[in-house]
Amino acid sequence: MDPMVAPGTLLYCTSRRDPIDRDLVLIVFADNHVEVRSLVGIGDKGVVTRLFRHVSKKGARDLFEMTNETTTFDNILEIAVVAGSNRIS
Repeated sequence: MDPMVAPGTLLYCTSRRDPIDRDLVLIVFADNHVEVRSLVGIGDKGVVTRLFRHVSKKGARDLFEMTNETTTFDNILEIAVVAGSNRIS
């Protein structure tokens, strides 16, 4: 997710409040992998997030495609709101 979170960034997350639309959230999936995503909404079918996928490189610029993905509640162990970040070298 290079456009939103640079590699080597230390994220501070909280579960003290419910996530709302446009929050940056950290999701722990049932298979124990973790992803940072932009929240679009929460509905009856699950959590809808926006993914940024690298499509190609045009000169010095990387081109990304935005898609929405719905993840069912059964596939999520934990969700937390990113409250802050620090760039570390």
